[in-house]
Amino acid sequence: MPRKWHNYLRSIIGELIFRRAIKRFIQNPELCLDPDNGLLHDLVYGWGNSWSAQHEYLAACLEAALQSEGPILECGSGLSTVLLGAIADCKGYNLYSFENSSQWADKVIRALEVYGIGNVVVSVSPLRDYGSYSWYENNLNQMPEFFPLVICDGPPSVTPGGRYGLVPIMKEYFTPDVQIFLDDGLREEEQKLAKLWEKELSCQSFICGSEKPYIVIKKKP
Repeated sequence: MPRKWHNYLRSIIGELIFRRAIKRFIQNPELCLDPDNGLLHDLVYGWGNSWSAQHEYLAACLEAALQSEGPILECGSGLSTVLLGAIADCKGYNLYSFENSSQWADKVIRALEVYGIGNVVVSVSPLRDYGSYSWYENNLNQMPEFFPLVICDGPPSVTPGGRYGLVPIMKEYFTPDVQIFLDDGLREEEQKLAKLWEKELSCQSFICGSEKPYIVIKKKP
């Protein structure tokens, strides 16, 4: 079968799988906490983006969102935005998502509209140069006063300073017991970043997961 037909059929099948899975998820987001029912696998497969946060990290973020009293800050939009948005709807708080790619943000916003997921603000923001690092250029006056949960999977790794800008720019919006979930925990850059944030926030970091490790930064006990 020619590759173009293979890709076309894969996209059609993926869309059908995603549509069925997201309806199940919206009805009961806690289903994602059971690794044996295959729901999270279907959502990741159906979304069809090889860069999507994979199962362990995504499951951990969703579990934290279910336990949170909100609101949530997300850096880098995607499948996680749709799923976290569905949880935000159920819990009655808001999700704020920063995204520097207007094309990618359009896909996410369309999915939110198609599946009737509200309580989500996708902020399409260019990356601003802060000297030693770059970060999303946002109108912070439109942000809530605090975030107890932060999901950080952006900006792209090629950004000067990587994801470092999260803390110096946004830390005044963090609650004292904030939890930060940082993807790509095996990368040396992310591990160094977590150590810097530990000092700046007086927190501690942990590498979690086995298949695709991620880092959790949270208050010291």
